[in-house]
Amino acid sequence: MDSKQRKYYINVCRPLNHVHVGSGCDPLASACLTQFNNGKEEVLKSNIGKGIHRPVIERDGHLLLEFTDGQSCIETDKTVTVYRTKIYLECSKGYLSVGPRFEEMVGACTVVLHWQTEAACAIDTAESPNTTPCAVKDLNSQYSYNLEPLMKKSGFYSVPGGNGQKFNMNICSAVPGDDCKHEGANLALCNGDKSIYGKVNKKLEWSDDGLLTLSYDGKIDSKTGRTMKIVITFTCRRDIPLGIPRYIRKDGENYLFEFGTSLACLPKPVDCLVTDNVGNQYDLTPLARTQGNWQVVDTRSSHKDLTYFINVCRPINHMTNSTCPGGPVGACQVSKGKRFSMGYVQSNPVAAEDGSLSIHYYHGTLCHNTTKHQGYRSTRINFYCSNTEHDPVFEGESADCEYTFIWKTLAACSFKRQVGKDCKVEDPLYHYHFDFNTLKKADSSHYKVTGGGYTFMLDVCQPLKLKGDYGLCTSKSGVGACQTKGQLRMDLGQSNDRLIYTDGDISLRYENGSLCHKKFNRTTIIWFKCDHSKDGTHLSDIKYINETGDCTYVFEWSTRRACAPYKMGECSVRGKDGQQYDLSDLALPNDNYIYDNRALSKKKYILNVCSTVVLKKGMACPPNVSSCYVDTNDKNPKTKYHSIGEVSRNPLSINPSGHLTLTYQNGEQCTGMKGARAQTVITFQCDEKAMDTTPRLLYHENDCVYNFLWITSKACPIATKHDSGTNNCTAVNPLTKYTFDLNKLHTGTGYHVSDSRGHTMDFNVCGAIKCSKANKSGACQDETTGDKRQFNAGNYNKHLEYIEDGLLALNYSGGEKCHHNNHARSTVINFVCGAKGTGIGQPQFVDETDDCTYYIAWHTELACENRVKCSVETSNGIVDLSPLIKSSGHYIAVPDDLNTQPGTVYYINVCRPLNPIKHTLCPSNAAACKVKARTRPQSLGKVNSAPRFNSKDGSIIISYDHGEKCLAGNRTITSKIYFYCLPGLSQGHPVLVQKTACQYKFEWYTNVACTKQQTENATNCTFYDSSRLYTYDLAPLTKRAKKTNSYWTYEDYQINVCGPIHNSHSPKCKGAGVCDTYDSWGDYKSAEFKLDGENLVLSYSNGKICPGVVGNKSSSQIIFECAQNVGLGQPEIFQQSQCHVVFRWLTNVICPPVMKTCLISDDAGEIYDLNALSLTTSSWTFKDKKGNKYWLNICQGIHHPPSGCPQDSAVCMKTIDNKVFKLGDVSTQTTDIQHDGTRSIPTLVYNKGNPAACSKPRSDNDFGSVTISFQCGNHTGKPVYVKDVGSSCNFAFFWQSSVACKVAERKRIEVKDGIITDPHTGVQFSIKSLLRQTKVFEQRGNDHYKYLLNLGGIDSDDQTCKGSAVCQIKGTAFQRNLGLVKHIKYFLQDSLLEATIESDDKCGKIPSKKVSSIVRFHCSQTTNVKFFTESQDCTYFFDWDTPVACIQLGPGKPPSSKGSGTTNTSHKPKSKHIATIIAVFLSIVLICGVVILFHKKERRKEFILRMKSCCCRLPNVPSYRYTKLTGLDDDENVLLESTSMFSHDRADNGIADNSSLPPPSPSPASSKSANNSKETNKLLTGTKVTKSKRKDTNTPCVKSEINEPTNPFSSYHDDSDDDLIL
Repeated sequence: MDSKQRKYYINVCRPLNHVHVGSGCDPLASACLTQFNNGKEEVLKSNIGKGIHRPVIERDGHLLLEFTDGQSCIETDKTVTVYRTKIYLECSKGYLSVGPRFEEMVGACTVVLHWQTEAACAIDTAESPNTTPCAVKDLNSQYSYNLEPLMKKSGFYSVPGGNGQKFNMNICSAVPGDDCKHEGANLALCNGDKSIYGKVNKKLEWSDDGLLTLSYDGKIDSKTGRTMKIVITFTCRRDIPLGIPRYIRKDGENYLFEFGTSLACLPKPVDCLVTDNVGNQYDLTPLARTQGNWQVVDTRSSHKDLTYFINVCRPINHMTNSTCPGGPVGACQVSKGKRFSMGYVQSNPVAAEDGSLSIHYYHGTLCHNTTKHQGYRSTRINFYCSNTEHDPVFEGESADCEYTFIWKTLAACSFKRQVGKDCKVEDPLYHYHFDFNTLKKADSSHYKVTGGGYTFMLDVCQPLKLKGDYGLCTSKSGVGACQTKGQLRMDLGQSNDRLIYTDGDISLRYENGSLCHKKFNRTTIIWFKCDHSKDGTHLSDIKYINETGDCTYVFEWSTRRACAPYKMGECSVRGKDGQQYDLSDLALPNDNYIYDNRALSKKKYILNVCSTVVLKKGMACPPNVSSCYVDTNDKNPKTKYHSIGEVSRNPLSINPSGHLTLTYQNGEQCTGMKGARAQTVITFQCDEKAMDTTPRLLYHENDCVYNFLWITSKACPIATKHDSGTNNCTAVNPLTKYTFDLNKLHTGTGYHVSDSRGHTMDFNVCGAIKCSKANKSGACQDETTGDKRQFNAGNYNKHLEYIEDGLLALNYSGGEKCHHNNHARSTVINFVCGAKGTGIGQPQFVDETDDCTYYIAWHTELACENRVKCSVETSNGIVDLSPLIKSSGHYIAVPDDLNTQPGTVYYINVCRPLNPIKHTLCPSNAAACKVKARTRPQSLGKVNSAPRFNSKDGSIIISYDHGEKCLAGNRTITSKIYFYCLPGLSQGHPVLVQKTACQYKFEWYTNVACTKQQTENATNCTFYDSSRLYTYDLAPLTKRAKKTNSYWTYEDYQINVCGPIHNSHSPKCKGAGVCDTYDSWGDYKSAEFKLDGENLVLSYSNGKICPGVVGNKSSSQIIFECAQNVGLGQPEIFQQSQCHVVFRWLTNVICPPVMKTCLISDDAGEIYDLNALSLTTSSWTFKDKKGNKYWLNICQGIHHPPSGCPQDSAVCMKTIDNKVFKLGDVSTQTTDIQHDGTRSIPTLVYNKGNPAACSKPRSDNDFGSVTISFQCGNHTGKPVYVKDVGSSCNFAFFWQSSVACKVAERKRIEVKDGIITDPHTGVQFSIKSLLRQTKVFEQRGNDHYKYLLNLGGIDSDDQTCKGSAVCQIKGTAFQRNLGLVKHIKYFLQDSLLEATIESDDKCGKIPSKKVSSIVRFHCSQTTNVKFFTESQDCTYFFDWDTPVACIQLGPGKPPSSKGSGTTNTSHKPKSKHIATIIAVFLSIVLICGVVILFHKKERRKEFILRMKSCCCRLPNVPSYRYTKLTGLDDDENVLLESTSMFSHDRADNGIADNSSLPPPSPSPASSKSANNSKETNKLLTGTKVTKSKRKDTNTPCVKSEINEPTNPFSSYHDDSDDDLIL
């Protein structure tokens, strides 16, 4: 749909099928347009083109299909024509189900669509589905199904039929032998007596409703004349590689068969889990790569040139400089520059009886064409269990091109499952018994769960006992689960009591339910999840997950009955200084912390805090263990788990260095230290900003003591109280921004508690309660004996307080006096998070103090904060998404097509609720929010579950549920965010890719989703981070050999980085990277880097011999942490043991470049995407009138800054006396929207600038700041320096740019036959001379690029460049299309011409964007094209100097130049000339009258005063005039103000250079001199601009004095039509 909510219906090469909208579309039309009014679809244009022309080949892989002769249409120039539709079809191999998309409207009557499809690719006749036997193409998905592997070349299928019959069958071929012949011809099917038979047919059929069938004609009935038909329907079964047919039934004269096979499935990633016929399970997921591929070399001597790239269960990943076929191809063969598909990913792995596994990819590229062995390449990978890991090995190739590989791997080893009975199951490893009998429902009750639009009835280990209408569900006995919706009643499987235990997972499976999709029986699977906080008997403990394609309904049931034995220790401690520490919030009741070090040591560590680990799949640690590791090399479940510590009663302490330490002892026997047992030591580091972090392994000593570091805010001392309350009965956790809302507890009658001492208490929550002597009482005390008096125990308020340790409190004070008027009564209600299932809970009276303060405790789930862990275990290690959590601010999710949802903004946070949004009130605790202009914000879901790994495509999924109610039934809105790894510096942003009435799907490509565990030798003192594509260089920290200061020191330690310690007084320090007064703590040659989370760790080993430990030597580590503002920093000791020392080093050396979001949204729901102005290779540079030069970039640091300007600067200034100042830090970027009453002004603000740059001295030493305000323009523009507000040290810049425009705000101009017509003046000029090929060269580091530019289309033999307008080339192997001719758009503003050119290729850095180019044309008498820069969103900028750009849009004759010209086609009749003369004459008379009237000064002043009194006050509108400047470089033209724009501007105030502003237009008086080319060049370059004030013709009045406007940018524009001052 386009921006007007319109829908286009099209068909190809034939008329439309009937469109069920209103009366339908024109029956002869091939394209039709409808629109939506108030949600109702109506036909708008019934015929926008007929398909009466053949497609036209524009160039290889690009077709044009044009529908003409549509209904009548009025063009923009008022001419009458007809509608037409143009469809540009582009060859895209592997695009299986991508439809056309709306591109643009050309004029008012031509619709342009773009369609990437395999149908536009040249047809290889040998592979054509029309000639290939047993193949057919699905026209919807463009995928060709090929069932040739089902042909039996010897033998046949024996299929049992009804009434004891047996059929001999083959597929697309005859049954061999003489037993199945008719009239001398072999048949494809026959029964024993040949009364039923089918003739060979090799033509598959594909129906519009998705049925793949093969029909054989049989005998003709002599009575009816009807032909018997054998119909075989092929169904998708991914768990069956090839399959066998089965007889269904006879239907009239037809015999129906079904053939389940993976060859009938559309290719896509498949599940890597395999179960054999005896219940053993296998998981090949670790072999499925999400980055890179497995590379195998052909071992045959005659085929050494062949290389194979394969993946497991998922398609091969993209490879740089590779042309392997696109789409879901599982393997690729490479030979001498040629690439061949070796089959599609369609079928799941299968297990053989001998325990081996295999996966098969079919239907690759054709091989052995026109020979007897002609076939399609296919791949078979055979997996065998091995105790050691091996890479895949090439085994052989069959005659018909099946390539076989052997793979010995740990992943092919099975893990057995234990099946229990009587609703019990035993852990086979530790023999712990799990009993779920208490979850059974008594009597006729059951569990009722809602989800997916249905209501489900469940019970555990026993049949349902339903009555009434629901009894239809159990009409068949033994049903354990039922699905209902309205009158729908479906049996979901037979109950049983056989629990299944598999490597920490416990499940219950109900099978053989009612039939689904006519081929599956419904099945229910319940996964029981350990959660110590949940009993399992409440409905809130059960969660519906999803329904799979084979009608399996999956539920997750949280209960402590699925947990192993559980033990907890005291989790708080008080230091010697009296500070209290509490780590209770880190204890997980239903999950564990994981440190996955398998990439380094093949170990995965599992921990919990102050409690035992939670039993989960793959985490079956021994009972009572709080820390263990899994040996990923060991597939034996009895030996793979290792205890490295149990929790004790008091595990928490404070070590001598003052750090909080958690110690687990009594693990398994150590192998490195005789008689010792393993232990875990977790050292905590307080950091208030460190939220949602996880522990990191520092080192382990002799496989005995495992030391972890955990930097977290939870390790900070507890403050006594933190008031983050409001006056509306809500409170906010200031760290997590979670909002607690207790308004639900307010009632009309209040609550009643007793103190058991002769008093009761009536109170309300955030409201009043009736009390005899007070109207504002929130709590009222009643005597139950004696006089039975009432006392006001405190006045109510709504100020709910959040206490630092998670407590909520209401304090009612100011009650009646007590104890002889010594104290006023008060009541404190403490709200505590209740256990799951507590619900609202009940209040309890706790105590009364001597000063008459009454304490009430209330355990309720309303006081619980639902916080989830934001990391997940993937096949490649742990991925932690917590760096994406916003503690302030938010993310804007951009729709993948902004045209479809104008005025709508989506706000998102990750794993946490949204923070407050300015001018937007999203619902409390919403993690995703939809805001549409003039409507109430809508919650799209809350955080309720941790991220999960999707093994099919390697993505990570976060689900938000329980949003607002959606329109489709009794359901709530849910959102899913799919995170994909995209290496680079940017964290990316979410993109809305799909939405329905109740579900929103977002995709997010980010470097955070990439695994980061890697090591590297420190020889060069650099480390390459593959997730960021960034190299850390620690050479600045290396001390060189000098007489003094040749090493770093801390106390007694001497330290160097990547080098030896020089000039040490201790001879034992020679060659050491770290040493103390006595000995070496590591040889510098052993230096190794490791990236651990966000920290870089340098390790030294092979130091001194450790006493008491045979063969072990001391070692050291330096943990480098990013700190932007500390410079190089200084090491300090963090932890020390007998054999190991750890240093912590805060430094800016390892801080990667900062990349900030470039998206801004306003109150009207408009999104401004400024990414195109964020440069990746250069910076925006310009000068002010004083000659001060500026370097500026947005959303990332400046590139190639002057000496003295840090690279994290957003703006730097170099004064004329060569002083360099940082004006703003990119890490401080904030976004805002300013308003001038008519439009929104996107604004970026940067802080932490150098205050020394300010024009006025600062007494408070505050930092300087930068404000950049943007306004829509018709060209890219350039930043303009406005002023320095000395009092606040704010440097203001203005930027008029097309990038700051709304989607439909920028107006393009049309080009016809190389002639551009200015729509405002009618002036025409030619750009024909630009339609030629030009080369541009760029050097970027060690890379050399060549750019080809031709606005008429590049003529190249390379298919990538051919037909494009801009193409990038590097060497001979790399070409990239930077823009297609068909997507060129020209824009003209104030005589500046600019061309934007978009390609169809996605931007690798921001996949939601497409690669594009911007060509900016500059007036010059010489021609030169230069590459300027590349932006963050893959926009390439070029500057083109040319005489064609010397454009005059005002009156007068333009400068002449070769290849360009301006013609005025306006010819007015004589009558118009006469009218013009009369008007001029009358104007002269009027002017003379005005001069006579106002020639006296007094009259003029009087008139001005009268006009002021009646006119509104509007800000001044500056205009500019151009004059020649002296003293500056030729390329540094500067705008100068003739009058200050602001009343308090400082003397050296200026506006930036005019290279981004419109060039001047010559006045009529100067047109003659402009004819001379030299004079024209002089006139149009090196000009000075002075500002004057003129009246805006669009306003009723103009303020006459110059005062500071409220918004200095609200009326900023250039008056390029002003006369030139020569």
